[in-house]
Order: sequence, then structure tokens, then C-alpha cells
Amino acid sequence: MAKGYWVSAYHTISDPEKLAAYNKLAGPAVQAGGGRLLARGGRIVAHDAGIAERTVLIEFDSFEQAIAAHESDAYQEALVALSDGVERDFRIIEGIDSPEAQSARRSTPPPADRQPLGGLCRRQVDVHH
Repeated sequence: MAKGYWVSAYHTISDPEKLAAYNKLAGPAVQAGGGRLLARGGRIVAHDAGIAERTVLIEFDSFEQAIAAHESDAYQEALVALSDGVERDFRIIEGIDSPEAQSARRSTPPPADRQPLGGLCRRQVDVHH
């Protein structure tokens, strides 16, 4: 299963106190949601149109887990504390499965109600009028 990631790039921090309040609430909310902090701040080298700005990377066991953690009451409370204290670009992205997981998926036959159709799958559906 592909992992999920939160990627936050902070363009401006206009209220450090709001960011501190957010961090105090967001850390436990992320951990409760299964997230692991991989990078926060630190050294950055920007290329192309990139800007060397504070960046945070958090990993989850799945894309769905990353979404659920963001939608959790605890994280939503952290967002209220942050409010307009920063301008950031926040994304939830899906990682790429490991070669082992991809191979296992390919070797598993599709369910009986799905039949290949020119590279696509067609699901058989019984329709009763």
C-alpha cells in the first residue's frame, strides 16, 4: 500500500505565537493519526522556481490515513489556533508503492465480478427493473 504524506511549505510566518500554538496542538494530533515527522525546517537548497522556505514533511502508512488525520477534530483544533498566522502551501500526496507491493498486486487475480476489457476493467452489475 502506498504511503501518504503531508507536505507544507511556509511562504510567510506573520505571527510566530500562532505558529507555536499550532505546533503545540498539531504534534499530538499528527502522532494520534499515525503520522511521523520526517523533516521540519533544516537545510534547504531550492532549484528552478523553488524558494528556500520552511518545509515540513510528515509520513503516514497510507494516503487515506493522511486524509483522516487532517480531518480529525484534534488537527482541526490546531488549524483554528494557526488561523492567519502563516501563509503556506499544504498538500496531501500519495507515495509510490514499493516494488514488492506492486508485484504482489499484479500477481493477485481480479475479483470474479471484474473482467478485463481492453486494458480496463468492467464490473458486472445486475440491474432489476
